[in-house]
Amino acid sequence: MQSEIIENNELFIGRKTEFTRLQSIANHHTPAIIIVYGRRRVGKTELLEQGFRDRNILKFEGIEGESEKYQMHAVMQQLSRYAHQPLLRDVKIENWMDVFYYIHEQTKEKPWTLYFEEVQWLAQYGDRFISELKYAWDNQFRRNKNIIIILCGSSPSFMVNQVVHSKALYNRSQHEFYLRELNLLNTEKLLSGRSRQEVMNAYLTMGGIPEYILRLNKNSSVMLSLCEQSFTPDSFFSKEHQRIFISSMADNKHYKQIISFLSKRHHATRDEILKHLKIKSGGSISKIFDDLELCQFISCYRPYNLGDDSPNVRYCIQDAYLHFYYRFIKPIQAKI
Repeated sequence: MQSEIIENNELFIGRKTEFTRLQSIANHHTPAIIIVYGRRRVGKTELLEQGFRDRNILKFEGIEGESEKYQMHAVMQQLSRYAHQPLLRDVKIENWMDVFYYIHEQTKEKPWTLYFEEVQWLAQYGDRFISELKYAWDNQFRRNKNIIIILCGSSPSFMVNQVVHSKALYNRSQHEFYLRELNLLNTEKLLSGRSRQEVMNAYLTMGGIPEYILRLNKNSSVMLSLCEQSFTPDSFFSKEHQRIFISSMADNKHYKQIISFLSKRHHATRDEILKHLKIKSGGSISKIFDDLELCQFISCYRPYNLGDDSPNVRYCIQDAYLHFYYRFIKPIQAKI
């Protein structure tokens, strides 16, 4: 078996608390399941790869827009490359239990890290992947005392509701990581050599999203980088608005509609938002609000002396990039 080769990233900044936790889990020599989630581009992959680059890593990544059957075969194809066994590509697979069985057969011994990336796509936003992983964990994987399984996703609501709160994985050596954006101090380190004025401009414009910050460090000034990455044809930030919804949310038009409304009507109440969307309140719409909050796309302001169901609860956009997009990019999108 040949594992992924992860190079040391000298630009890896911050995440000391999370990095220390990962190292502690790796050194504990007990089987473990690690659940990592957070907004797209927040640095989940880099944290996990740098945290476990000294271990044997097998990485299996979900593919956007493909069926669950396709995801299974894609995982088997990747396993065949790791194992140098071409015949694994042609094995008949009926369910995830079959897939996990063949992975287990290749990782019975030695320390292994099984890294499942974009779990929401692997699972197709359903329960089958997790329920069948529970069976494989109980009957196969946990017998290797040095096995670590990582479940990582860019859809926080799915990761919380279907993975963290899953009865299937309850009390099974879970370790939960909710990754948020970098703070201002770590952003300054990422923009090494820049003035504090430029650091503040970058942070207020794009927040502490590592990939965004690095893209503002490509030219002689942060402002020049921002203009080049936002207002030229096919520029990164002019297209990013579509990408973050694809990976963070299931296909539902109301997510974008709520964000768009809040870009025009700051601190709107729930009733005002529902009236604009022309829909009634209920469990499904409550889930959408919860999803947007978990992704840190919006914030909810609650009066300290009133409950969550108070009509005075108000919502606003929290994500710095979305603020910037709706204020400066979207109005001139056609010209770009």
